Amino acid sequence: MMCDTTNRSFRAQLAAVLDKLTKTALVEIGNLADECSSVLHTEISLHKTENEALKKRCYFLEVQLRAAREAQTYPSHVNSVSRRQPADQPQLAPAIEGVYGKDWCMDLWREEKALSQRKATLAPAAMTSMGPLAIDLMEREPDLSFVKEETYEDHPISQMRLTDNRKSK
Repeated sequence: MMCDTTNRSFRAQLAAVLDKLTKTALVEIGNLADECSSVLHTEISLHKTENEALKKRCYFLEVQLRAAREAQTYPSHVNSVSRRQPADQPQLAPAIEGVYGKDWCMDLWREEKALSQRKATLAPAAMTSMGPLAIDLMEREPDLSFVKEETYEDHPISQMRLTDNRKSK
């Protein structure tokens, strides 16, 4: 009889130990899964931002390539159009190389009239010579980012601090 009681007691203790061990293992596995998923989420967001930056760079390189191909294909056409234009006639939207680093009016890029006139000057042969991977970049406008210039007068709170500092001295 003593063996049965000892055996039952041993089984009960073993079941309790195994139950605690199982619960602890589940908690640890859950913690590891949470930790790994947070690392993966961080890596995914990093790769997404890198992909967006690469997409923008690719777009700008495609625009530059398109402008270079147009300049190579129609070098005399571009020069003759700019020479023959009267002063009172509005100028078409300039090419990327002509605008880069200059302050041009952004309305030139947004006018439908200028865009349609520029498209009309392109020959269909020029579009087909680029092959099946040619991308029509004339439909998309470039992404513009404007930076606000701030002067000392734009910060009235910092001015108040300066006047308060002067009063306290």
